[in-house]
Amino acid sequence: MTMKRSRPHRRKRILLVSLAVLLLFVPAALALPLVGRVDDFQNGTTMGWVGGQPLYTTLVPVAEGGPQGENDGFLQVSVDGFHLGTKNSNRGWTGDYLSGGVAAILEEWLACYAEPVGLCP
Repeated sequence: MTMKRSRPHRRKRILLVSLAVLLLFVPAALALPLVGRVDDFQNGTTMGWVGGQPLYTTLVPVAEGGPQGENDGFLQVSVDGFHLGTKNSNRGWTGDYLSGGVAAILEEWLACYAEPVGLCP
């Protein structure tokens, strides 16, 4: 006498296989940066940006004076005695840029120093 598997076990197995396949593709999608992302600092926050040396770097969102002129916010970054640096670990800025179709990143900087400041890529 042979026993047939009941349909609920088959459905459960199909569901588990489908879930496993879905989980294979979710990390790849989450690893892509958000194309077209713009941090304009209009909301008065740092939008997830932090200093490269948090104890010595100060980040201040400023309401106006950005590249678009009046009422255009920007992030003022200053450092005391260390190399200037910032980073953002939010999902929109992390991941594989080439696979995500990102060909370029545009940054606008204003250096307010007596000496020229070099920006390294």
